[in-house]
Amino acid sequence: MEKIISLLFAVCLSLNCFAGDDAPEGRINSVNEMSGENKRGEDIEILKINTIQSGETFEAVMRISMQLEGKNGNVAWGKTEQVQPVGKVKSGVYKGASATGAVVWTCEAGNSELKHQKLKAYTVEYGYMKDGKFIVLDSEYDKVDSFEEIEQDNKDSAPLKIKLTYRYYIS
Repeated sequence: MEKIISLLFAVCLSLNCFAGDDAPEGRINSVNEMSGENKRGEDIEILKINTIQSGETFEAVMRISMQLEGKNGNVAWGKTEQVQPVGKVKSGVYKGASATGAVVWTCEAGNSELKHQKLKAYTVEYGYMKDGKFIVLDSEYDKVDSFEEIEQDNKDSAPLKIKLTYRYYIS
């Protein structure tokens, strides 16, 4: 009886390994916070995010929201969303090369009305779009539990200028 159960268990495991799962796989490897200045000399808060895809590469979406608070008690909030296209590089030195799935995202945020601004809270969500809906594969939250929570809490906050860029690696 034990042999039959063991054999049945092994068959189930092997079938699970061969079953195709079409869902994209991706994760956030790290999120690093830092302060700095932009090209105009304004104070900004920066998030550096490293993501990776495994399996077949897909058109990833990064959604970020940040809440900054100034020394004067004023609060500014903003959100941004960026699509990272996939496929072959179309021009330049790397024409014809393919993306590896490793991406470094840089998000800069600031509001010149805030004095001595500090990052109070943020959400970082990495995923893809399916049927017009954002599907989150991995997320990281700081001092909030969800994107919806930070959005709801900041309806009356001052607007925050956010710039999101990415650099992807190719093979």
